[in-house]
Amino acid sequence: SNMPRLSWRLGELAHASGLSLPFLRKEAREGKLPVKKVGGAVIVLDGDARDYLAGTLTPRPPGGAETVAA
Repeated sequence: SNMPRLSWRLGELAHASGLSLPFLRKEAREGKLPVKKVGGAVIVLDGDARDYLAGTLTPRPPGGAETVAA
């Protein structure tokens, strides 16, 4: 498909990046990796994932996932 990727589930991001799933969950809990909850899924927007991995993401206050109405 020619459509760009919009988001990643944490497990997919762990696999693609080589980082562990528990580490990414910890980073999300601490506000270092922004996540959104859509239904039962926890996702990371592609732009946020790229910025996080590049070290150019500004950390957010801890507090968990932003919930998005599905």
